[in-house]
Order: sequence, then C-alpha cells, then structure tokens
Amino acid sequence: MGHNPAQQRLLMAARGWHLFPLEPGKKTPYPGSRGYKDATTDPAKLLNWPEGAGVGIATGASGLLVVDCDNKPSAPPAPWNVPGVTNGEDALALLWEHCDRGPTPWAECLSVLTPSGGAHLYFQARSGEIGISASLLAWQVDVRAQGGYVVAPGTRLTEGTKRTAGVYIPVHWPAVLPIAPAWLEERLRPKPKAVRAVAPYQPGSAGQVLVGGGS
Repeated sequence: MGHNPAQQRLLMAARGWHLFPLEPGKKTPYPGSRGYKDATTDPAKLLNWPEGAGVGIATGASGLLVVDCDNKPSAPPAPWNVPGVTNGEDALALLWEHCDRGPTPWAECLSVLTPSGGAHLYFQARSGEIGISASLLAWQVDVRAQGGYVVAPGTRLTEGTKRTAGVYIPVHWPAVLPIAPAWLEERLRPKPKAVRAVAPYQPGSAGQVLVGGGS
C-alpha cells in the first residue's frame, strides 16, 4: 500500500468509499458513533481520526458489493461436500465455475486477505438491491452491500485469538473494480414474498360479511 494511515484513508475516499472509525483493534464501530451510518468522504474528518482507530467501509454508500470468504474449521454440508472444498474460497470457486465458466474473480477484483485466513473480494455493485447475507451465496461465503460494512485494508485487529488477530492485507488492488456479475446479484436479490391465495367470493358462503349491518 505504501502510505501512512491518513493518506490511505484519503485515497480510499477518493475512490468514493465512505469510511468510519472502528474501535482500536476491533471490528466494532468506535464508541459513540453510529457505525456505517456516520461514514464519510470528508477529508477534514478523515484527517481528524480517533487515535489508534481502525477503518470501516460502508459498502452500500460506497457502491460496493464485497464477497467475504471465510476459513472456518468445519465440514462442508451438501452440496459443497465435494473433494477440494475446505473453505469459502473453494466454495465460491466451485460456484463461479458452475455459473460463470470464466476466470475466477481473484485476478480482477480487489482481493484482501483477512487475519483469519479468509478473503474479501471487492466488486462494484451492479444495483442497489443487494443487502447483507450469510452463506446465502455459498457455504462460508457472506456478502456485504446495502446496510453493511467491511474492515478496510490496512486495519489491524488485536482482539481474539492468534488465528483472528492481524492485518487486512491487500494482495491485488486494481485501478478500477469489476462490476459484480449479473448472475451473482441475481442469486442474492431478495425474492418477492408469496401472496396468499384468497378463495373467490361466493354469495351465501360461510363467513360472509354483510356490509352496513347493525347490531
């Protein structure tokens, strides 16, 4: 990255990313703030940052869709329990091959290694219809878009175990982020609620309501 924390915040804001402070060493919003609802691109606020605070990125306000691939020690359920699938990145690669049949996104999008051994993959959101979800896209694959946030590259976590502490490290940072594939957003788009069927009205049927009746 090659920049001090203040410069890094300004560079992220120049991309249109809305930032807010995190409690030092943690993923939680800084005490007294409203988290992603207080996110800003204002240089004055970004330079007047709380001492030691990390950086959160409000994904919705920033026009981002971030795919969060976990690396938790657990056995995959069906249909992900196939050879070679051991974590979220493997599950996403399997899904990508099935739905896209093109190159996996690691080579094109901003890829950030998380302290726990997972990865954040940054895309431009195609629409503003996608919210946050956990394992909806695939096993151990969460999504952060409208109404969510991610920990920014360069932020260090100190809480938790050795497995969860460390720095969010960018491994590929393109000048322009790719737009999320249409099929990916389609799988994440909220489904319309089913409308309960209503039986047609039949005069004289049980439960008939008489309009204008009195007591």
